[in-house]
Amino acid sequence: MLIVISCNHKENKKLKEVEVSKENKTEQIKTVSESTEIISDLKSEKFMEFFEKFMWDTLFQQERIKYPLTINNITIGNINFWKHIPFYIGKSYMPILNNDTITIWDKDNLHQQAVISILKFEDNTTTNYNFEQLYNGWHLTSIKKDSAATIADFQFLKFIKDFSKDSLFQISHVKFPFPNIYIDWELDDPSEVCDSIQYKDWRHMNLIKDLDDLFIIQTDTNTLYRSIYLRGIDNGISIEYHFERINGNWNFVKVEDYSS
Repeated sequence: MLIVISCNHKENKKLKEVEVSKENKTEQIKTVSESTEIISDLKSEKFMEFFEKFMWDTLFQQERIKYPLTINNITIGNINFWKHIPFYIGKSYMPILNNDTITIWDKDNLHQQAVISILKFEDNTTTNYNFEQLYNGWHLTSIKKDSAATIADFQFLKFIKDFSKDSLFQISHVKFPFPNIYIDWELDDPSEVCDSIQYKDWRHMNLIKDLDDLFIIQTDTNTLYRSIYLRGIDNGISIEYHFERINGNWNFVKVEDYSS
């Protein structure tokens, strides 16, 4: 009897060990599968969705730096020395340059590499943020300050400066009658309204003063359209200034104001 009981005990113990081993293997397979799915998701991570979180979330920003990181020839060795870049925190809106009729946020077609430039009109300089899409998602890889003349779209930016400073230049580069599209919130059923501004009613605009700086993603500039999108930060601002290259010259052709 004792021998029989001992054998049964050993057999039960072996069965339990086999069951535990199977459970462990199942958990390991599950963990590997979940890790593979996460990596796959990060590889297909959309840049603008990533950057939205990168701007506001301090911890996320720290984790998405490729260390060591070079900032104007100064090296940041690891996460302990990183200081959060506030970008547009504390501002009313982001002024974004688009090189198409579709905004960068709607298009979001960047892959492998992306360069974000923030142009300061005051001193005509740009800070370039270089990003790479790694196996574990988008990461900031370097930051460098440079002259605005290095931006691929420099000619359009020069046009914006001339347009803002010179009233005669401005009115000669506005396409009249000028469409002014907005939402009329005073109506019982708020809806889109399209007015037109005539030459005699035009009032000078100083875009540089309104913008202060400009958020630029450097992509293909060989298009006939540009827009400057004022993207509000938790305040309902949504305004687009549209420009078109006509006979080789840039013209201001339309405003769309969908602010709420």
